[in-house]
Amino acid sequence: MTSVLAGQLILGTDKRNPLFTVYAEEDEEQLHVYYGLELLEVVSADRNDPNFKMLVGRLYNCGLNLVVLQRTFEVDPRTIQRWAEALRSRDAHLMLRVLAGRRWARKLTPEIEAYVRVRWPELSRTGTYGIGQRLRQEIQSVFKVKISQETLRPLMGKLRRGEGLSGERPSGQEVETTAGGLPKSNQSGLDGQEVSSPGRETPCGCASEGLPECSEPLSGAALPALRLEALPQTHWCDHAGVLVFAPRLVAIAQVLDPPEALFKQWLASLLLGALNIEQTKFLNWEDMSRLLGSVVRFPHPQRQELERVATERSFQALARFNARQIGADT
Repeated sequence: MTSVLAGQLILGTDKRNPLFTVYAEEDEEQLHVYYGLELLEVVSADRNDPNFKMLVGRLYNCGLNLVVLQRTFEVDPRTIQRWAEALRSRDAHLMLRVLAGRRWARKLTPEIEAYVRVRWPELSRTGTYGIGQRLRQEIQSVFKVKISQETLRPLMGKLRRGEGLSGERPSGQEVETTAGGLPKSNQSGLDGQEVSSPGRETPCGCASEGLPECSEPLSGAALPALRLEALPQTHWCDHAGVLVFAPRLVAIAQVLDPPEALFKQWLASLLLGALNIEQTKFLNWEDMSRLLGSVVRFPHPQRQELERVATERSFQALARFNARQIGADT
């Protein structure tokens, strides 16, 4: 029985590839691979996912054109060849190292992460102040690995919000009112938003949370004040540090007429350590929408918007803005 082809065709057949086709779902979260008209497999569209790497490597090993694979999956040809070579190798250690990529050498291994999750409830009973130092001391004692506070910070942020903790709250225990005891945030509004609307940013849905409408860019010093007045008194925010740069973020969005809020989003992403669009997937988009207003979340729509605004007019406006910031316009 044949299956129904779904999504947008991103890899079609040709002389060197008479059978394999690949379709991307509308939300670009998964890829559907067909052999003829039969669904062969469904893999993640995340380029860091081992299943994605194995798919691209297998297609190359099947004889598909390297340039076609590069354009389709936006992966460097040498990386594709390295994935393919790892799949052909009989060395399981090599295959794991290549498919894991940069994560292979990370100190925060799944075993250490599991240990932190198990120890968190007991250590946090008396509060979370100094808990990072205690965890690092225990990790060094148990695993003989020295981990920095910055390495633990993202995981601790999730645990403070209740993400990944198992078990029910003990009966009679009151809900904490500090940032360390906030319940798990609901990101369903962000996950369900449209991401492919051409020519405009995707609304973040903040109005549904009782926040002011944020489809229009904020102006001046009203950026932090307006967003924070409507928030709860205590709210854990992973990216609160960008408020230090609020005046510059607002200013860079005004370099074009009409204002271009994506400049504000991309500058904030760079300041948070996302050096390219692919790395923005690691940002907390609920926090980003609270701090910046309207945001464009997923990589593909961001690339579409980048193509739209990558004009000589934008370049000249940003160059003039930069010159003013460093005093080179005099």
